[in-house]
Amino acid sequence: MPRRPDDRGSLSIFVVVLAPAILALAGLVIDGGGALVAKQRAADQAEQAARAGANAINIEQLRSPAGNRWIACADAGPLVDAYFARSRADSYSVVACDVTSITVSVTVKYESIILGQVFSMTQDATASPICGTDQLCAAQAQSAGQQPSPLHEAQ
Repeated sequence: MPRRPDDRGSLSIFVVVLAPAILALAGLVIDGGGALVAKQRAADQAEQAARAGANAINIEQLRSPAGNRWIACADAGPLVDAYFARSRADSYSVVACDVTSITVSVTVKYESIILGQVFSMTQDATASPICGTDQLCAAQAQSAGQQPSPLHEAQ
């Protein structure tokens, strides 16, 4: 098949124009996916750390006649620290703690492979003591204007 004289070099221009676009798209897919994974990891770690902190129940209040399931904030911080001693996060902090809930903030950094950026993903999570089927705990939570935490999710 004879070559037409006006086709010369048309493929190289096509490659020059399309190659950067394909590399940019690959960077967005790979690094965007990595950033989303880092955000999910930060959310998971924040939730687990908040749950660990919510386990610091004030024993004196629990054994009192009222049977309050209140968080002992002085004991919650070390439980959160113990969780992060076994976990990987770039930074974390207990944002808020009161007798009914604890909020933890976690930051995870992701260094992108192709785009050369560093993404900092920060997530917050709040946890409360579990009421389960305890009617007294559920009544106290409702009187405080909160929804009681169920022991198991409805199927």
